[in-house]
Amino acid sequence: MPEDFIPSSQTPAPAGLADGGLLAALALEVEDEFHRLYQPQAGSGGGILIEPPFNPRLLEALARQNNALEPCIATLVSQIDSTGHSIEKADGTAPTSGEAAEIAAIQAFFAQPYPGQSWLTMRKALRRDLEVIGWGALEVLRDSAGRLACIRHLPAHSLRLCRLDAAITVEKPLARGGQTQSYPITLQERRFASLIDGTLVYHREFASSRQLNRQTGAWETAENPLAPADRASEILYFTVTDDTAGPYGLPRWIGQLPSVLGSRRAEEFNLGFFDAGGVPPLLMVVQGGVLASDSKRELEQVLAGKAKDKHKPVVVDAYATGNPQDAAGTVQVKAERLASERQPDSLFETYDARCEARIRAAFRLPPLFVGKLSKYCFTSVRYAHAAAEAQIFKPERAAFDDVVNLKIMPELGPAYRFRSAPGSL
Repeated sequence: MPEDFIPSSQTPAPAGLADGGLLAALALEVEDEFHRLYQPQAGSGGGILIEPPFNPRLLEALARQNNALEPCIATLVSQIDSTGHSIEKADGTAPTSGEAAEIAAIQAFFAQPYPGQSWLTMRKALRRDLEVIGWGALEVLRDSAGRLACIRHLPAHSLRLCRLDAAITVEKPLARGGQTQSYPITLQERRFASLIDGTLVYHREFASSRQLNRQTGAWETAENPLAPADRASEILYFTVTDDTAGPYGLPRWIGQLPSVLGSRRAEEFNLGFFDAGGVPPLLMVVQGGVLASDSKRELEQVLAGKAKDKHKPVVVDAYATGNPQDAAGTVQVKAERLASERQPDSLFETYDARCEARIRAAFRLPPLFVGKLSKYCFTSVRYAHAAAEAQIFKPERAAFDDVVNLKIMPELGPAYRFRSAPGSL
């Protein structure tokens, strides 16, 4: 992990990014809005939340600005979570007329799990959070009777994990021997927090055994029951790569962070090089004299100006610097052309190409999916798609379907299962 990219609540402007040209403007915009709640402070409620390993706002900025990272993320979003889904019977048999009506009711829920939002839109937003930041969340809302009412996407940058408290023993149902039995399991139920209009709001882990006060973050007890209006919503929490040092997830490209930063800096260097006009077109050499002050000033302005002005002709006056009592001095002005030193193309092209290849390798994507394959035929496209579908896209869909089938479908219809549609050419 590069030193200049370790986000910290005490480091508002990372040194490595402050000199990065266009990235420098982000230094004051990526401050973590939760930073006061990570470290315990006297007389405050600090120390409740766990600080993520990387500032989510900064990860989002890097993903938007990198020329290789954004195409890879967009590919996963379109190939994994934009293919649609179906509702099937869990036993694989054809549904009867009555079961078809139940399936239609479940499909109606997924058509609009939250007012004005579709399931497809939520999945795409969730996938982007997973690939950019490393974790994502869906918020589950219930009615006063505890029934599943709505599901909506909760932006990952606005969510933080709370520290675990004391463990409790709960009864969990498990299918064993063809029957569903309850087993006592000791666990620590996770709490989450988000900032809404500057106010800290708490959430509880999905299907946790206790209600949580959404304003104080305190668990409900028999002595202090919670009214439905004070109960916290539930969070379905997703990660891409688990962080061994903490509970947050990591994006799959985090191992290629040097390439992400290097590729951006190479482009900024080229941009500054082009704006400056590259290597000066010529070098003025004065022998036996000096340039007139006005000529020198005009020449410096041309050479230090914009690239389009560096090819304008300049008339210069030079004066001999010999002793006036001696014979008339001679002054020579020569223009040494530097055409051989000029760069015919942008710099660091090989380095940038290698950075792109490393970033794409982190996603294990064939060049076809990011527009890097200039020559191809139907056979090569078909096999590239088949390999990516089998090794990347299908396993990710299956992992998402498992969460939906184990947690959401039992409340919508235990006899049915959710299945994401496969991708196609």
